[in-house]
Amino acid sequence: MREASRAGVPYIVAPQGSLEGWALNRSRHLKAFYAYTIERPYFDRALAIQALTEAEAEQCRQFGIKAPVSVLPNGVDIAAVDRYAGEHDLRTQCGLPPDSVLFLFLGRVFPKKGLDILIPAFARLSRETKDTHLLIAGHDGGSGYLRQVERLVQANAATRRIHLLGEVAGRKKFEVLRGADAFVLSSYSEGLPVAALEAMACRRAVILTRNCNLSEIAQCQAGWIVEPTIDDVFGALREAYTSAGERRRRGENGRALVEQRYTWARIGDESIRFYQSTRFAQN
Repeated sequence: MREASRAGVPYIVAPQGSLEGWALNRSRHLKAFYAYTIERPYFDRALAIQALTEAEAEQCRQFGIKAPVSVLPNGVDIAAVDRYAGEHDLRTQCGLPPDSVLFLFLGRVFPKKGLDILIPAFARLSRETKDTHLLIAGHDGGSGYLRQVERLVQANAATRRIHLLGEVAGRKKFEVLRGADAFVLSSYSEGLPVAALEAMACRRAVILTRNCNLSEIAQCQAGWIVEPTIDDVFGALREAYTSAGERRRRGENGRALVEQRYTWARIGDESIRFYQSTRFAQN
């Protein structure tokens, strides 16, 4: 932004979740000083702001940005998702009984992802049930946070019911998504989580906190939207566990939502219109 401004080159900014409250509150005083004194003037000089969601557009306004804001979400390549379709026996691969109910977390193993909520919530469910398992797929990028997650699993006496798969990618990622019964992301902060969209594209019901900024899921009954608390996540896990039919119904609704709103073909068309209108406005 600085160099474009110095060179007199018009620019558009995509905050990508960086203005979300949780993100700004990390190292709060330093970030606040930098954001308000250095970043915001450059935001104001932008031709436009490209927000991922209506929630992020509102965050831009609350931040005091004067540039116009348009919403362009992340997307999913449906053809790529379907290319990996097929039967995959995740239970056999993980050494689990064939009638197990599998909940899946897939993403970066990082404090903001809310594993400190999900693990005790699932541990509570595991004490009420005999056939539930939680799979955690992802890496910590060398931060060391995975060790904290392992200690949290041990502290909740859930080592036999929670399984750390490590990073999965490509075909393996979609095999894991299709092999699970429901996807869970109990995050404190997100821009727009692609993993949740990919889970819905795989016809999997999702359990998300409101911080994931996908409120349409509740409206379309594609999953459960909850507060980022142990009690709320536990309640959604228990409700999802209770009915396989309801999980399937919400999974189909999620696929329909992705097809209607979150395909790259649609978002590509929206992006072209956005950049053309911004260019004409600048001229």
